[in-house]
Amino acid sequence: MITHLSKIPLFIYFFNFNYIEHYSVLIPLIIAVFVGTNFGKKILSFIPEHIFIILFKSTLFIIAIKLIFSYQIF
Repeated sequence: MITHLSKIPLFIYFFNFNYIEHYSVLIPLIIAVFVGTNFGKKILSFIPEHIFIILFKSTLFIIAIKLIFSYQIF
């Protein structure tokens, strides 16, 4: 958490990023990360590690295939 908070001044200084201007996107993202992290922690206590690894790799594979086929050459 502290490392993430330390990035805020760096982004403001180096990239001139205005957090207040983008609050309508940042607030839902912060909430989604919080909910997703807590949900993931609870799910991991019910799923064996080897099944989680299979599900995780399968999900990444499906996302990769989708990205490859969604790429269009103009």
